Amino acid sequence: MLDRLHRSVARLTLAMESVAALVVLLLVLSVGYGVLLRYGFNRPQVWTDEFAGYGLVLIVMLGAAETIRRGEAIRVDLVSEHLPAGWQRGLEFLGLAAVAAVALALLVSGWEMVVFSRMVGLASSGYLELPLWLPQLLIPGGSALMLLATLDRALGLAIPR
Repeated sequence: MLDRLHRSVARLTLAMESVAALVVLLLVLSVGYGVLLRYGFNRPQVWTDEFAGYGLVLIVMLGAAETIRRGEAIRVDLVSEHLPAGWQRGLEFLGLAAVAAVALALLVSGWEMVVFSRMVGLASSGYLELPLWLPQLLIPGGSALMLLATLDRALGLAIPR
């Protein structure tokens, strides 16, 4: 059962990481296009800035889960690498608990933000004029993915595969 959960989480987070990688490529192309038209032809494209902002949020929220699942999140090993293995494992659990707490806070507040934006009909103030709840869905969606990856990582530490 845990093995099936691990494989499912791995497939899901890898798929989202692939989406994030595609968005990186789209951002490079759109920002390059915007710069070329702005400085090369004096014809600024205002949509590229707004698109880049939403794209960066997407990249972070989707890429964070795979980083957590792999155990590659940023940490300071200066002290922990000199501790016994049991203590290192305890510190990793503590770190995962902190990640889970932040992800849960982002999930709850992100969902409340989406509901409010949809209820009052907020739209982006930029050129795209998107209903704001659409890009805001990236926050609770990415947070849920981070929670899932954190749970998978914690279970992997607690019950070695």
